[in-house]
Amino acid sequence: MAQWTYRIQRVAAQAGTAVALILTVMLTRADHGIAVSPNTSVDFAFDLPAQAGVAKTFEFKVNMPGCIQAYIRPWTSSTGGSSKASKLQLSLNGSDRTAPYVSVTGSSSNAVPLWVSYAAFPSDVNRVSGWTIAVSTVNGRGTARGVVRLDYPPTQMPCALRATTTTISDTNSVNLSWLFTDIRFNGAFLVERSSNNGAAWRTVRTCSLPITSRTLYVCTDANVAPGDYLYRVCTVSGDGTDTACSASNVTPPVRVNVK
Repeated sequence: MAQWTYRIQRVAAQAGTAVALILTVMLTRADHGIAVSPNTSVDFAFDLPAQAGVAKTFEFKVNMPGCIQAYIRPWTSSTGGSSKASKLQLSLNGSDRTAPYVSVTGSSSNAVPLWVSYAAFPSDVNRVSGWTIAVSTVNGRGTARGVVRLDYPPTQMPCALRATTTTISDTNSVNLSWLFTDIRFNGAFLVERSSNNGAAWRTVRTCSLPITSRTLYVCTDANVAPGDYLYRVCTVSGDGTDTACSASNVTPPVRVNVK
């Protein structure tokens, strides 16, 4: 059986000193194993009061390199009579540093999940003894109840997607880059774009080159009309049978404004 640990943590300022109250509870989870397939997901439930600075933290270990991904689907209020928290923060932390590896703040009105992604390479696996995913309130206005879904163990998919725009002779391009922890990759990457805030996606590029290093991949979507877009990337097999990304094999979307 796998053991999972969670902490409920509140940090308050008293006479200029940060005082942390930490409650640690050990849970034995019979329904989720650790040494399983790379496509396993684990759900952690959270229930946060209407207080700024309250966080619920879930601990896990990484024994293999890959993409660590966690996301929160749209959340609800804790009770039917209370208001829903307008914003939450999701953070990925490691035991080797105090600052988060990656952190994102999102609104309850977002059409896409509140999502963090990090490519853990062999050096990270050897160096970091423990990892945590934390979900916290931002402004204390409203309660929040929901689920953090964690891909565990790390999956072999594109990770840490970044996007920039360039304009050359009135031609707009979106330059995408992402990390992939495999040294060899037998297949291709699909780049998908959404012009309606994630309600629908269409493939705009199939990319296998150029590969600028063992882990960094780049691809450009050229001649993009002005507008607000979301981009995401997934892996597909090299036999041409996959023509679209699936929800279980895709990067967190990034927003790009093309002017």
